[in-house]
Amino acid sequence: MGRSISAAAPMKTRESAAVRAAAWPRRSVFGLLAATLLAAASLGYIVELPEAPLVKLAMAAYVAASVWYALGLTRAPERWLKLASSGALVGLLIQTAAIASRWAVSGRPPFSNMYEMLLSFAWGVVLLHVIFERKYKAFYSGVLAMPVAALSMVLMMFLDSTVRPLVPALQSSLLHIHVSLAVISYAAFALSFGTALLFLMRDGVSIEAFGAWASALAAFIYAAILGAFFRGGRMLLPAWDASTRQKIMLERGVPIQVSVEGLGWLVLAGFLCALLPAAWYLWSGREAFARKMSLLLWVSLAGQAVAAVALIVGLLGGPYPAVQPQIDQPLLTSPSAAPFVVPGALAGLVFTGLVLLFSTRYGTIVSRLPVPEKLDRLTYRIIQVGLPLLTLMIVTGAFWANRAWGAYWSWDPKEDWALITWFTYAAYLHTRMLKGWRGRRSAYFAIIGFGVVLFTFFGVSYLLSGLHSYA
Repeated sequence: MGRSISAAAPMKTRESAAVRAAAWPRRSVFGLLAATLLAAASLGYIVELPEAPLVKLAMAAYVAASVWYALGLTRAPERWLKLASSGALVGLLIQTAAIASRWAVSGRPPFSNMYEMLLSFAWGVVLLHVIFERKYKAFYSGVLAMPVAALSMVLMMFLDSTVRPLVPALQSSLLHIHVSLAVISYAAFALSFGTALLFLMRDGVSIEAFGAWASALAAFIYAAILGAFFRGGRMLLPAWDASTRQKIMLERGVPIQVSVEGLGWLVLAGFLCALLPAAWYLWSGREAFARKMSLLLWVSLAGQAVAAVALIVGLLGGPYPAVQPQIDQPLLTSPSAAPFVVPGALAGLVFTGLVLLFSTRYGTIVSRLPVPEKLDRLTYRIIQVGLPLLTLMIVTGAFWANRAWGAYWSWDPKEDWALITWFTYAAYLHTRMLKGWRGRRSAYFAIIGFGVVLFTFFGVSYLLSGLHSYA
């Protein structure tokens, strides 16, 4: 009996090694195809492909991979994780074809506006995930990396995808270097955010705490939407010209707004439902919250779903009366007029749904993750990749700024927040290497750092005007 067991173990090990060895040529072929597509596009040898269907197919592959990675942690690992890994690779190849097509049409890499930045960012997130999955057997990083990529693709659907000439400030060969470094460094920080969250799961943070955090995140998203557009039960949304795919402006910097009656109350109800689990957790404590968590999360999910559907219907409906009295005709609005509204609502739904799914088999999920020390080291290694790239991005940006604007540093909001991001991750490495920080303190640092990245990437572009307003 003892000999038969010991003989079976090496056989299983050999079979696992054979499976991994067989998977590597497949991934090499995918990588070779992707590199060939990008190289051909840069040399002008790619004919124009239908970009929009390719983007939608890649998004569908990422959504499917997200579901399969989640099922791989909650159900039968081997079956679902193999599907998830294949889905990520297929999506990456399709998205590479979309990037190559856009590159061939525009004659430059897709780096000039928010649509193209998101296209490149999602590609970078999946590329790094595939690399780290292979190098460190880190399949679990796909549980959060793929939803981030999928949500980025969803957001792209609401942005202007028109290929336009570069503004004069971007007409430089340094564009390729500077923005490539930014995209890959931000993608690395997104991946470190995911592994830091997984570390907290493996280190014993309760599912109740994650439920409260997901609730607080969703409530924050709805609070931002309400703060921007809610006025006394109405939602005041930018008017949209479908023919030009642009906001209708009253004057420079002042968009015409339309009033959608009653929509604000539904969004407010969504905010209250999203906030309910977090408020209950703070009010009653973890043990009392645990007994009601499933019900509270379902209520939160249902309220958010109703609000999200109401937002989509409201943004697609109309025409609505204009707020400005000098405009006497009703106008349309569009999800593209407020591009972060629908993706933000969907993000709240996704994270609430993930917590609800994980709560059913939390113990099983945690047991399938690596030991905390491995996740902690992986987060550290990913940030070790991201920070030098961010450093080079800032240096090349300063050199480019001197050539374009005559000064290495102009205290532009984008420059300032890029520097704040650098200091955040430099502090992460400093506290780890010199102060000996490990574990939860470092994980929280990585999570906060990614919040700074998101504001640098999105918030500065839409909230703070400056020399980088086109980005």
